[in-house]
Amino acid sequence: MIQRSATFLFLALLLTVGATQVQAQKNFKPGYIVRPEGDTLRGEIDQRGPQRMASICVFRPSADAAATEYKPSMLKAYGLKDGAQYEGWQLPAVFIPASTVTTTLTPSAPPTEGFLQVLARGRATLYAMPGNDAFGRFFYKQGEKSLTELVQIKQFVEVKENLAGQVITKRVEARDYPFRKELATAFADCAEVLPLINSAELTDSRLVKLFTVYNNCSAAAPVPVMSAPRTTRRQWSFMAGAQQGSLEFSDRGTMSLKSGWGAVYGLGLYLNPARFNSNLGFRLEALYQSQAYGVQYKRTHPVTGNSVSHDAQISQSTLRLLVMLRYTLPGRKLRPYLQGGLEVAFALKQQARITASDDVPVGIPTASSRELDLRGYGLGPILGLGLQFPLGESNSLFLEGRYNQQLGSTARDINTLNSPTTLSLLLGFSLGRLY
Repeated sequence: MIQRSATFLFLALLLTVGATQVQAQKNFKPGYIVRPEGDTLRGEIDQRGPQRMASICVFRPSADAAATEYKPSMLKAYGLKDGAQYEGWQLPAVFIPASTVTTTLTPSAPPTEGFLQVLARGRATLYAMPGNDAFGRFFYKQGEKSLTELVQIKQFVEVKENLAGQVITKRVEARDYPFRKELATAFADCAEVLPLINSAELTDSRLVKLFTVYNNCSAAAPVPVMSAPRTTRRQWSFMAGAQQGSLEFSDRGTMSLKSGWGAVYGLGLYLNPARFNSNLGFRLEALYQSQAYGVQYKRTHPVTGNSVSHDAQISQSTLRLLVMLRYTLPGRKLRPYLQGGLEVAFALKQQARITASDDVPVGIPTASSRELDLRGYGLGPILGLGLQFPLGESNSLFLEGRYNQQLGSTARDINTLNSPTTLSLLLGFSLGRLY
């Protein structure tokens, strides 16, 4: 038990330290910068999370050159060769609605400048910028007009109701859409876009569609240049490997048991949310595995004093559902990653039987058996370290080692059988590359 706990603590420490260290890793991709004079320099851009990309650009002319950091006021634009494009802007003041009780839109300390991501370009250009909270900010530029923020107000207001003669104050959510009126006036020369404005929300997909319709409304209008709208990326995978479990069994004495190496296989889905760092995401999995334990031991009968031989056989087949947070270290080909999360195991088939037989010199020995009442589910943390590498142009393979520890007891009698820990080695095939 002490050895398993030490292993778990070591891997937890490794995951924690690794997660802090990877933040300093660079992730350079082919890209360019446009200086205020208008000249373009090509090289490599350090691709990081949306918040960082909106506040600073790290550029180097080549892989062996020193990197330089640029603030929004120092560049006209920058972008990735096969990715997002950004423009440096001085930002307008944040709109704060009157009589606001609580708003989830307005950040507490809004920046005065930023690199805005271009989502659609044409007669009207749409920009996006991550906010300091869970909500992003959107701006647009049309002709000679100044940069304007698109505002959608979401706030909680106090409403008084009279119920059976008693006045009750409630907090309810109220929404207002000033940006709809703004765009209806600005895009009045395109009747086709007006129905979209009436039902618009401040989301990437709806605004990109709206601006695309407007920019193509006139036959003389240029075809808009899109800039990789932020979307949640998904990657399906299949995996198989080997696993071995260990647990402690108590019957007037404690014994450490190990299962044989058995198969484990299943399906996985990796999600990189649009607002996350491109190297950070969620991993969802469904796995099947089976473990079997056996041990023979002797005990003294408490009444007769005879020696009694015992044979304990324990087996369990489980469906395991995993939710993990993964960070993949930057790299061009081989990409190490670490992940950790929670695992829930549901028993599909299980049995724990103990057979006892008296050791007598003559006569027929007396035999008996009993079964332990096992729980139908288990819950515990899981940690993994792996290496991902490309396979062809679009897919990838990964090799991963894992450690998980179920909490509590497998048997309902908590003094009999503790929950197992499992070491696994997995080989997986992923459909599509995210990097």
